[in-house]
Amino acid sequence: MPRILEEFTIAPKMIELFAEDMEMVVQLHEVYRRKKQKYRIVFVPDPICWTLVPETFSALSRQRRRWHRGLMQVLFGHLKMFLNPRYGGIGLFAMPYYFFFEMLGPIVELAGYILVPIALFLGLISLESFLLFVAAAFLFSAILSVGGVLLDERSYRPYESWREVSILILYALIENFSFRIVTTFFRVMGILDYLRRRGRW
Repeated sequence: MPRILEEFTIAPKMIELFAEDMEMVVQLHEVYRRKKQKYRIVFVPDPICWTLVPETFSALSRQRRRWHRGLMQVLFGHLKMFLNPRYGGIGLFAMPYYFFFEMLGPIVELAGYILVPIALFLGLISLESFLLFVAAAFLFSAILSVGGVLLDERSYRPYESWREVSILILYALIENFSFRIVTTFFRVMGILDYLRRRGRW
């Protein structure tokens, strides 16, 4: 069995990571795949963990920017796994997904928030096209959010009543017009922080 925990603990680069949990999982995949050893990483939903929730916009901004810098650190730190069949589904599917959708996705999303209204204002697109775009974007995001809530409820039953589930679904819908837009902006700022080698907790 690789001495992965010891390697992880003493690696100097770990001190500067902003997503050490993701780095550990990716590193486990990388080590075991490289050594061609059988392994299994499972998700256990039972433990209850507590964390500090950002109470101000500045704290939320620092958190989301830090998380996105951490994502980029992990992805660029393991580029050899990217589209590499040697690493199986992790290299062929998981790494490209995180690169194109999670890392670059906020740029495309924020560009849409800005460019589509500008195009409407300049008359480059019709009002019908604008409304169709907004409806499609909202519907797609809502399906993902509500689907996640229902899947969690079906699998683990974490809520005591359907009233709680209904409230959570309502928040999932409202999120698309408020919280999501704000955090998308913060994630783009995280990309700029990474490129300018800025970053702090």
